[in-house]
Amino acid sequence: MKTIKALLAQLLCLVMLGQQGWTSGTGDTLLVQSFTMGEEMIFGDIPTVVTATREEQSILSSPATMVVVTDEQIRQRGYTDLYEVFQDLPGFDISKDFSATYTNIFMRGFRSSNSERFILMYDGIVENDIWKQTNWVARQYPLSQVKRIEVLYGPASALYGTNAFGGIVNIITKSQDEVGRPKAAVSYGSWGTKTLDASVGKKVGERFGFNLTGRYVQQDELPNKNTRKLTFPGSFSSNYTGAYSQPKLFLDNRLTDISDLNEELPLSYWGLHGNLFFGNFKFTGLAWLKNDTDERRYINVKTRAKYAEWADMNQGYSLSHKLKISDNLALDSQAAYRYHQLLPSAWLSSKYYSANDSTANTTGIVNNDYNTYLQKLSSLSKGIGAAPYDRILAWDVNVDERVSYKPADMLNLSAGLVYNYTDTQEDYSEGNTKGNIMASPRHSRRRMGSYLQAIVQPADPLEVVVGARGERSRDENDRGYNVIVPRMAVVYKMAGNMSLRAQYSEAFQEADDWTKYSTAGLRVPNPTLKPEKLKSYEVGTMYATERMRVSAAVYTSKVSDVITLQPSGLPGLDQHRNTGEAKINGYELSLDRHLLKNIVLESNVSGAFNEDGNGTEIGDMAPVKLNLGVLYTVGKLSLYPKANYVSKKNTVNHAKNPATSPILRSIKGYTVVGLNANYRLGAKASLFAKFDNVFNSTYYHSGVRTADGVKYLPQIQQPKFNFMTGVTYTF
Repeated sequence: MKTIKALLAQLLCLVMLGQQGWTSGTGDTLLVQSFTMGEEMIFGDIPTVVTATREEQSILSSPATMVVVTDEQIRQRGYTDLYEVFQDLPGFDISKDFSATYTNIFMRGFRSSNSERFILMYDGIVENDIWKQTNWVARQYPLSQVKRIEVLYGPASALYGTNAFGGIVNIITKSQDEVGRPKAAVSYGSWGTKTLDASVGKKVGERFGFNLTGRYVQQDELPNKNTRKLTFPGSFSSNYTGAYSQPKLFLDNRLTDISDLNEELPLSYWGLHGNLFFGNFKFTGLAWLKNDTDERRYINVKTRAKYAEWADMNQGYSLSHKLKISDNLALDSQAAYRYHQLLPSAWLSSKYYSANDSTANTTGIVNNDYNTYLQKLSSLSKGIGAAPYDRILAWDVNVDERVSYKPADMLNLSAGLVYNYTDTQEDYSEGNTKGNIMASPRHSRRRMGSYLQAIVQPADPLEVVVGARGERSRDENDRGYNVIVPRMAVVYKMAGNMSLRAQYSEAFQEADDWTKYSTAGLRVPNPTLKPEKLKSYEVGTMYATERMRVSAAVYTSKVSDVITLQPSGLPGLDQHRNTGEAKINGYELSLDRHLLKNIVLESNVSGAFNEDGNGTEIGDMAPVKLNLGVLYTVGKLSLYPKANYVSKKNTVNHAKNPATSPILRSIKGYTVVGLNANYRLGAKASLFAKFDNVFNSTYYHSGVRTADGVKYLPQIQQPKFNFMTGVTYTF
């Protein structure tokens, strides 16, 4: 009841603000696309999008809920990393673990082990990991050449195939005509963070051009005192047995800091992206490296002298061609190659203290005397040694041929053929030295698909979009699936600047090879997993003018053949299995408006409610998330204060019996306030500064994966006050 009252109060506030005059902005929002410092700001033209139908169209005609984040928004809000964009969008729950994944991003209530429930594309190159399907959203992506980020909410498998489950995030960069003069931004911030982001581009004649952008980040890992403090209700327990046993640590309502047994590890990230244009051809390349730790998300009492390094490298290359045969017939072709590897970095660069040793047993540690336990653990003579090296190599090739035909103004047809070949491995290849890696068996997969879409306008205000995709997948053992997924949407445009939308769509998600085969984390392989299937119903509306942006959507989704990690029946081992059904309901509302001629309010509120087939809440999704930002400009100065509110939410462990499983059952709600400032020094240079968590609040994100309090933390403390400052210069 309290949650419902809070939600109604926030919605009422937004509506009251809208009655005074509405505008543009965040979330579903399109924000200020053009304005002059110190003068009245307007939102400009209603933008066009391409992600929903793969055809250029007004966002008012989109058959799906869409959000557009422009390059101007990126600058005004002070985004320096891609993950910061997701924090201000409706419909996303984020868990930052500062670890190998860095962030886990859950879209529209789809709680999963990794960030694999939506497709991330960067200039048409799919960024989902080939082996694990997760999105490595950290600090490696350059943003200086981004033109806009289109976010499509809801299933999109009818156009994009497997893994387009919760939606699409499509990053679109500038063309050679839009790049402008070379520019660079350098910055320095908390924890010794140093960043360089530079871009250059040029058009040569009428047919040739290029753009290139790069980014490098170096950081001393976040201080342990800000991230490794744990809070657990319950008692100290050590009832684990077997070769892989690890003590389970629970402390009665107290904070525990184990920073004295850890050292800092400088981490680095770099990304390089470029386009080469020649006539109707475009060659795109994207490569990056993220070198993170693998320490932050774990509860294990295996205390390490140095953090484990976890270095992922991705490369993607595509060649695309657009051919306009006539005014109503066009071909669009793309061939892409991707390569991913987990570099053979040391899990540990020196030594660790093992809790698998019998001398590390916590028997006799009474009254939760953690200091005594640390002393005992530190004095061990056994269980000290080097941890193994791990490696992953995977690659794939994708060919997509699409034809568009418009025989009449009321009808637009498109059809496509897709072929994908993937080569991956079963499990981590492991060894004791970098040069002595024992390879895991490899697997290949072939996917073949076709899709058809029709956009019909039977009457002027009415538009109907229907489509379907058929896909067949087989591995070398002839295991796989055959699926057909339909999609239908009706869009009704009112008075030229408002639209109503209703849609039905389906999606599917194939189990990745990490889920099927990997034994890491004490799992038993299961190569017979079936794809998860999703059916979704949604209604929404959007209203957009030069001085206003507002949109709203409600949806309900049902998932079958849900894959979860379950006890395998073998002592201490789990297995991924198709376990039944899940249901997710949710909403998104965005509102942006001019308060004064040089002040713009941006706001959105959203929430998701998930439950399994038995009606039990799955957890880790906030019922209310509210994002507020105010853009204020005066002369050469622009300020953007913002606040992110996340309500209290139950963890994935909330339904367990507290008598037998004394683990965290809910995470407190929080509000975090930030400020971005930008000052123009002249025509070529500007200073910027951003401050996060300005009130130094203590708050937590949900734990990742199982977040069970046994291996993975049920909650992860987030950074206290931190800052970034720098200068941008255009040459």
